[in-house]
Amino acid sequence: MPMVEVAILDAAVKYDKLYGYFAADRGVAVGSLAIVPFGPRDALRRAIVLRVSGGAGRTPARVKPISRAMAEEPVLSEEMAGLALWMKEAYITTYGDIIRTMVPTDVVKGEPASGGLVRFAELSEDAAKVAADIAGGSFGTLQQIRVLETLMERGGMPVTELCSAAGCGGSPIATLIRRGYVKVERKRRAQAGATGTRGGGPAGEADAGPAIPAVGAVGEAELTKGQRECINKVRAAMRSGAYGHGLIRGVTGSGKTEVYMAVIREALDAGRDAILLVPEISLTPQMTERFKARFGGTVAVFHSGLAPRERVAEWRRVRGGEARIAIGARSAVFAPVRDIGVIIIDEEHEHTYKSEKSPKYHAAEVARRRCAAHGAYLLTGSATPSVRSYHEAARDGGAGLFIMDERANRKPMPKVEIIDMREELKAGNRSVISGALAAGVRGALGMGRQAILLMNRRGHSTFVLCRDCGHIVRCGMCEIPMTYHSSGQRMVCHYCGNARVSPKACPSCGGGNVRFFGAGTQRVEEEALSLFPGAAVARMDADTTKGRGSHAGILGRFGSGGIDVLIGTQMVAKGHDFPNVTVVGIMAADASLGIQDYRATERTFQLIAQAAGRAGRAAEEGKVYVQAYDVDNYGILAAASHDYPSFYETELRVRERLGYPPFAELGEVTLSSHYDGVAGEAAVYLAGKVDELKGRRGLKATILGPSRSPMPKVGGEYIWRVVLKAADRPTLRELLGEAAALHEGSAYAGPKAKVGISVDINP
Repeated sequence: MPMVEVAILDAAVKYDKLYGYFAADRGVAVGSLAIVPFGPRDALRRAIVLRVSGGAGRTPARVKPISRAMAEEPVLSEEMAGLALWMKEAYITTYGDIIRTMVPTDVVKGEPASGGLVRFAELSEDAAKVAADIAGGSFGTLQQIRVLETLMERGGMPVTELCSAAGCGGSPIATLIRRGYVKVERKRRAQAGATGTRGGGPAGEADAGPAIPAVGAVGEAELTKGQRECINKVRAAMRSGAYGHGLIRGVTGSGKTEVYMAVIREALDAGRDAILLVPEISLTPQMTERFKARFGGTVAVFHSGLAPRERVAEWRRVRGGEARIAIGARSAVFAPVRDIGVIIIDEEHEHTYKSEKSPKYHAAEVARRRCAAHGAYLLTGSATPSVRSYHEAARDGGAGLFIMDERANRKPMPKVEIIDMREELKAGNRSVISGALAAGVRGALGMGRQAILLMNRRGHSTFVLCRDCGHIVRCGMCEIPMTYHSSGQRMVCHYCGNARVSPKACPSCGGGNVRFFGAGTQRVEEEALSLFPGAAVARMDADTTKGRGSHAGILGRFGSGGIDVLIGTQMVAKGHDFPNVTVVGIMAADASLGIQDYRATERTFQLIAQAAGRAGRAAEEGKVYVQAYDVDNYGILAAASHDYPSFYETELRVRERLGYPPFAELGEVTLSSHYDGVAGEAAVYLAGKVDELKGRRGLKATILGPSRSPMPKVGGEYIWRVVLKAADRPTLRELLGEAAALHEGSAYAGPKAKVGISVDINP
């Protein structure tokens, strides 16, 4: 009788391991969800099969049989099950967290993984009448027009695909249904056009796959020399059938997207599939629309804005072979594609590829593992690659390093002017917008052009202070300064969300001399409206983009010319291509230099270089204004001159001297408690035990701390940390794993003083 090893999906940490069960002719395979009897009382628990072990050395008296399968077929392939086993060890996390990250929640709960009904949308009116009504201005929103144009262009489609293609939620579709322009019916997936899947369609179509437009059919561009060289080298590597890895360092506007499309075309032509990762899918609608125009219905899109049922629908399309290209943010690296030919990571430097919650994985590491298992190619790209990635690509002779140092339209990079804000203050200008930037924006507007203003802090003022006693209003849950928001005159904690009305009098001394200091996007918007009367000004930050489709809505208005000046946080600097933008202003460009992170200068350089790249991407030359106080910082100077190599060489020397990645591996153990002393005691205990273990086993590592976290209290919990620095990853994992095990068996101040632990590799 075959025996399998399963992980209990909701097991406590100390029970989070593999358990043996007999399959007992239940047709259970690797990747299957199952119900198993667990514990001395045989409580029924949800589990997933991760390994078939054969049953050698076990007796039926000691091994229980699986009660039943939860679905007709496995939800994980053998490759993905192996990936889960690897992630458990690599990231010191739980099986439950891993599976919930890999598979949509509704599927993990046991919803059938195939078949079912979908809501299918079609036009109710003749296409000619719809087009005439659009031209006549009959529709109130751009999203309604996009829905109608998508249906006219592509015909009927499932509502989930329509929302993704039109960049909207359900509201504009509901409005069009009420007005009689669109109808929605429930249909079987096969009736809704989900036929022709590889391995599940009608007879004679099982291997056909979805229709893919022919080469040159939609929007293929003339390639530059750098693009052609990169594509040819990657194609040659892909055709070898062995794992390979390449990095494109291409200036902003160099046409990396065209390279990605050509590489994906190579994979599809070979009968293989592709995954494209972007930093934040909701911020890059242009990217997804370009891929859908080029590759048609074979594209599936994953992002956090999808409703659970929509996410399941896209997951099924990929898993069944109906969609062969999966595009999405970090978690799309787990898309259940059958035969990976290539994984592409765009803007690979972005910190959003690193998960901040368990499992604390990095998408690039997972992508590397998946590509190795499939004999696939991993291609990453950025105008500002991370120092670690670039060092790795250049270290081995640079065979996998591709340089694209000219823009696809052969236009020059924008000119950059650094504005010393100390001089602005001396001249009496207390505005967050310098005189030179204001003049530049006015000039652009006068010529019918657009501008982007970047302030990487939201809200109106960054802290509220009493000038009489010096008291700063802080969050009671997090003990950090609260940010003032002019809308509603509220103070908000941007870590826990705690909000309260701004005080008229000082909470400490009762004085009335309460003032607002620092600046955020709301204040920039306020000053822009005053400086540029008559201009259409809009703000794009976390406060204005809470609704579904809000990102796409704002960017759509900007792209169509409905907004003259777009103000926002870093989300306005990522991957956008607006030909009419000729001026970019970057305010408080040096603010990120003050954070407690060895990558502070790197992230400052990247933000400035990426934002600057939004200017002058078409015929008109661009101009960028960088406002800062620390105008001599090497990261700012290198970004202003578009000089990645000089930044990289300087930063690498600094890292080597201080012993930071890529010359070391870092790990962090954070301990949290409602009691500061208990969290501190736990940190001291763990640091001492890990130091003893290191000496006993002869492991080379450095222990930093214990110390309070840079954010010492968040959400009512006090946080301490222990940082480990080792020469290699195996040593780091061994020490971090032992630290987690030591914590699990310890009681620092009694059972009521619970201490939470979190382990992070290369945080």
